[in-house]
Amino acid sequence: MKKVASTTLLFLTAVLISGCSLPYTRAHDELLKTATIQDYGVPPPDNHKEIEVKIIRQMLKDPDAAKFEFDSVSRDIIPNKIFNATPTLVWISYLRVNGKNDFGGYVGFKPYKIAWKNGRVYAYTSDESFFWEYAPSSSKSAISASDKENAKSSPKQNPQKQKRVKKETRADILKKGVQILMSNGVVMKVDCSVLEIQVYGQTWSIYNIDDKRNTTTLLAAFCGQNEGINAPITIIDSQTGQKLARYGFLGPKVY
Repeated sequence: MKKVASTTLLFLTAVLISGCSLPYTRAHDELLKTATIQDYGVPPPDNHKEIEVKIIRQMLKDPDAAKFEFDSVSRDIIPNKIFNATPTLVWISYLRVNGKNDFGGYVGFKPYKIAWKNGRVYAYTSDESFFWEYAPSSSKSAISASDKENAKSSPKQNPQKQKRVKKETRADILKKGVQILMSNGVVMKVDCSVLEIQVYGQTWSIYNIDDKRNTTTLLAAFCGQNEGINAPITIIDSQTGQKLARYGFLGPKVY
């Protein structure tokens, strides 16, 4: 399927930290074999580019100065939630965005992905982001074209009576991911001050190469979140002190 490789890290990481890598992979592969075009539902609406621009502008430092280039729209599979290892069929719109940094200079075009399901924005991410961000069904970004028409004729609700749902932040997700790794007996100690992570060697050895790379990337993101980077961490065996993996300039490396 087109561009599946570009989303591999995203869905494997989400699966890994939920502790369900193998079941998810099997379900993903089975769904990929059996799904028909109709199973993906309706494609994004005709005005999907306009909606996607509004969503991405909210993420940028200087939204009005952003430049957009749209690529293709294709069918794909992603996890249905960050800690729920269930694959879901979506349409993904691929685009590139050139935004400005704090100094007012353009940083170059960077890839973004917007996942659509049943005519609504379902999730979105960039290649710099660690996870898919899921759009709540009540958010403005998830409103379809037909919903907008219905909203015009519907009475407005009292804002004071509307329930506010706290959005889970990236820091919350990273923290929860590390907690799961520790509770599952994978990670024994996290010391971001010295950029060293101790893991249980026997559990680590069970992971395949993708699991190890994704775990390393998750822990690097956790230690570097205050600086907004993936920190150059080293993963060692808690019993032998042997270096098992590290995160460097070129990404995760497993020994």
